[in-house]
Amino acid sequence: MKNTGLDIFSLTSEDYYTIFENMQEGITVYRIVYDRNGNVVDLIIKYANPASSTSRVFINKNFRGKSITKLYGSNAVSSLIMEVNEIVSTGKIKKYETYSPTIDSYFSFSAFAPANDLYVTLTTDITEQKKAEQYLRNAHDELEVKVQERTSELLATLQEKELLLREIHHRVKNNLQIISSLLNLQIPYIKDEQSVEFFKESQNRVKSISMVHEKLYQSKNLDKIDFGSYISNIVTNLFQTYDVNQNLIEYDLNLDSIELNIETSIPCGLIITELVTNSIKHAFPTDYGSCSESTISTTEKSEFGNGGLQISDLRSRNEIQHLQQKQDYDSRTKGNCISEVSKSPVLRTYGFEGFTVLDTEKNEKSKIWIKLYSDNGKFRIIIKDNGIGFPEGLNFKNTESLGLQLVNLLINQVDGSIELNSETGTEFKIEFEELKYRERI
Repeated sequence: MKNTGLDIFSLTSEDYYTIFENMQEGITVYRIVYDRNGNVVDLIIKYANPASSTSRVFINKNFRGKSITKLYGSNAVSSLIMEVNEIVSTGKIKKYETYSPTIDSYFSFSAFAPANDLYVTLTTDITEQKKAEQYLRNAHDELEVKVQERTSELLATLQEKELLLREIHHRVKNNLQIISSLLNLQIPYIKDEQSVEFFKESQNRVKSISMVHEKLYQSKNLDKIDFGSYISNIVTNLFQTYDVNQNLIEYDLNLDSIELNIETSIPCGLIITELVTNSIKHAFPTDYGSCSESTISTTEKSEFGNGGLQISDLRSRNEIQHLQQKQDYDSRTKGNCISEVSKSPVLRTYGFEGFTVLDTEKNEKSKIWIKLYSDNGKFRIIIKDNGIGFPEGLNFKNTESLGLQLVNLLINQVDGSIELNSETGTEFKIEFEELKYRERI
């Protein structure tokens, strides 16, 4: 034990008296009075220091030797007598706080019975502490009210801005759709097929951007869109634009649920538009595994009726196994190659409305795959087809093709990378991270 230079056992009664008299805490010592049944019925004040005058029963030194029931009345001290009975019976120290409305003060009490006939209370005035706590509670409540009011104002402002932003996305989408419609209206007046294709490609790019604004307008989150759903919409639109017969070419989507912001979605959507368009237009050409005009043509006379088929030539790599009349063929097919006329043959099956030609050499269906997934914080898109493959010797990163030039520019824009694998068909692998929002000045 640390030596403080004070031996409490050497203190005299006068020393203790001086200490107790000058303490800020009230100390009151009572002698307990019992009835014949051993119940506490009264307390006789043996000692009370000056600070005790602020206690619940307002003890002062002039009350020494007095009975509290006679000083204050039985009713006034009944609760105190009950507390003493409890403390004596349990032998435990009791601590509690109380408020005196008469002097508008709060007190903290500690009471215990050090001996069978003694009861001691320690009283501390905690009024200032309670007032400080109440002040803090009031300040907290006022602050809560102000915070709620300010939050309501901010929510109202935010809702107003969200409504405005939705309206902006809606109007941008509408304006882009108008541009797309104008391009579509112009197409029938263009005689040059190559120019028609250019118009369609431009139209699809506009639609790709328009879809992002449509998704944002419909989304609860005005910052991000469901990118998988967006890809699905792009592919569906492309197949409709080019009137792709899905009996000939089908697509397979494997898209994880990923949300991306508008800064990333638009360039990636344009990349997908270009690469899927490339597969639709170039991976499965009309002469890939099909017949030429000299192979099958219609004649005026045939055992089938008003017209017939003449098989004049077969490509060496194909074998036409079976011809079947399904219905009377339309005269519009006269003189045309079956593969060019038909819009309803099954995969690697060429025919027109009246006939079906089965090509036995290639049974694999023409297909385009699109996959979207995330891996270690990065996003990956794979666009693959089982077509004729990418032209040998052509560097897709350095080409005169506007579509591929656009792809490379957009890859740089999203700080991504792109790889080509043309061993079986054409496969593009794209890797990128979500772009962070950059403040506009």
